[in-house]
Amino acid sequence: MNTPAHLDAGRIYRLAPFEEVVTELRKVLADPVAPDVAGGNDQGFYVLLGAGGTAVATLDRAALTARRTPAVSALATDALARDDVRRLAVFGTDVQAREHVRAMRWVRPSLEQIEIVGREPVATERFVAMLRGEGHPAVVASAAAASGADLICFCTSGVVFGLSAGAHVNALGRGELPAGRVVDNLPALARGEVRRETSSEITIFVPVGLAVEDLVVATLAARNAGLID
Repeated sequence: MNTPAHLDAGRIYRLAPFEEVVTELRKVLADPVAPDVAGGNDQGFYVLLGAGGTAVATLDRAALTARRTPAVSALATDALARDDVRRLAVFGTDVQAREHVRAMRWVRPSLEQIEIVGREPVATERFVAMLRGEGHPAVVASAAAASGADLICFCTSGVVFGLSAGAHVNALGRGELPAGRVVDNLPALARGEVRRETSSEITIFVPVGLAVEDLVVATLAARNAGLID
């Protein structure tokens, strides 16, 4: 019995770039069809199954989440955030925060400043230094200052002190949502049925995890690795 190939975190990040993940998510969510592959979690790994239930590959489950969740936020941001956003605020300093910085800069290259709000000063400074090493214009910020950003990602729970007109929020960390138009219909976003209505409205995207999101990233990574057609 052949052992299926394993795709670790590094390979998943390389094989499933944000631009391709968002394209695939938009296509699959907008017009769902029965896939010819399936997948499921098994002891910390994600197992991708081909025709007949044969295991095609195992994938790092944490890396799949780290790639697909920011990609979903990017899809929503593309529909709901203004085109000319300049300030991004990210609440959190973990992997999701890091990947959301990367995803937001991809979907909104107009961003000029990234404000990081963390709970632990030392960890926050270290996280900002890492981002700056990647070329991101990151700075440490207070929650009060970051509340004025054009684009906000809650990768942990946090409190905002009044949002600016025209702001968009990706509320992963949940908690108490700020006032604004809340959107959680991902298929409608993918189909282009939900968009920003005015330049001044405040929009809030509340993601709901779907199993198909992991499957999209796993299938894309396996396809780009040459494991499936």
